[in-house]
Amino acid sequence: MKYFEFLLVALFLFILSSCSYDVSNDQNTAKTDSVKTKTQLKFPSIGHEIQSTVLAQIDGVYGSSKEDFFIKARIIKIEDSTAQSSFVIPGAAYILIPSFQLDDKQKIMATNNNKSLLALAKLRAGDTFKALISFEQFKGWYITKVLE
Repeated sequence: MKYFEFLLVALFLFILSSCSYDVSNDQNTAKTDSVKTKTQLKFPSIGHEIQSTVLAQIDGVYGSSKEDFFIKARIIKIEDSTAQSSFVIPGAAYILIPSFQLDDKQKIMATNNNKSLLALAKLRAGDTFKALISFEQFKGWYITKVLE
């Protein structure tokens, strides 16, 4: 009887090990990767297409410098003029990251938009600002432009 159980376990392990398949050795891996890439291109991820014009009240400005900061703000009012529905909820708090325009050396460019974004670092809790914010999937909410 023990011989039969041993044989059954050995057969089970053999079947189990033969079911595994290593895709890294497959010659069709390159074809599979290109198909995935094409599929991803058909269905783009959510990016800066989702934008909202908002009036926000600052809860706090956090960061290590005037160029490296983020803002926790509560949305007071949504002023969208686009046909899209907004994902922003009035009264909710959001972490907002300034979306600076960078040069080739990854330094903040001296543009009017960047100057207005840098000025947000000087604001304090309770201050309000109007801005265009956008959502980037897996990264969060960005302030793309300060409007007032």
